[in-house]
Amino acid sequence: MNGFRLMSAVMVLGLGLSLSGCDSNQTVTPESGRFYFTNDSSDSFIFLIDYQPIVIPKNGVGSISLSPGFHSMTTATGKVVQFIVYPGNKGGILNPTQQFYYAYDFIYGTEGIPAVYHLNKQSLVIDGYELVGRINSSNDYIIDNNVFNCDIAVGEYVSEILAGSTTVSKVKTKCLTHKELVDLIRNEDVLLSQLIIKKLINDEVQSVTVDFNYPLSPPHFSDETLQMYALDVVCLINNFRRSLDPQRKAFYYNKYHDNISNMAVIYSRMGSDKRSLLEKRKYAEFMQQTQAIFGAGTLMLN
Repeated sequence: MNGFRLMSAVMVLGLGLSLSGCDSNQTVTPESGRFYFTNDSSDSFIFLIDYQPIVIPKNGVGSISLSPGFHSMTTATGKVVQFIVYPGNKGGILNPTQQFYYAYDFIYGTEGIPAVYHLNKQSLVIDGYELVGRINSSNDYIIDNNVFNCDIAVGEYVSEILAGSTTVSKVKTKCLTHKELVDLIRNEDVLLSQLIIKKLINDEVQSVTVDFNYPLSPPHFSDETLQMYALDVVCLINNFRRSLDPQRKAFYYNKYHDNISNMAVIYSRMGSDKRSLLEKRKYAEFMQQTQAIFGAGTLMLN
């Protein structure tokens, strides 16, 4: 849970990579193109980014800068994960071993409470504990920081000054490895005081609350015009997902915006009868799914 020390045990060719152990404290601001990776195991392991090897020592934390465009990650088992990094991304986490990572939203400061009601409170399971609060989990190969919103990166220490600040209250997101979170729970760390933590009697499967595949359900609107615009959006998204040019995102987004603007006009004219309420629910789900796709900083292709 300390900060970073530069390690020499790394093999990488021209990828703008930094690798570290745990020694000094520092806070990392989300950076476009900066992707983190960790190794909580007792052995080092190797994975490939764009077919160039990275060795992560045991208990190591590192990061790499990836430019917008097409990239690939090859796991230790030989699986190739292809993904696009888009302009305006906030970086993320590369997860070749599919371990669990967590994004914990906590309030700091004592002068007023910010508008945090939009943040989901939910329940998840980790190593025999149930956690309830503003926390998400994922074990996807590519964890998109446009969604996880890590203000304090994995391996970075949350200072007592930040956790106990008396300034105007704000929300910060601390991203945690599986080991970091379990250690905090077992040590009853004050950082987790905004979570309800309960020891479970029976073993339960660890929870995944965020899926970075960004599913899109086929639209089934009763209104023919609304359905027409929705099908156009689906076609645009399919073309967008097939495009390997990250600069084309703006083009597809503008086309998408034209369609959803037309859909919004139809939505605004809906009444409060049973059929209209059903259409509104379908509309809300469609908007949520499609906005997640265009709001992503990265997109897995397989």
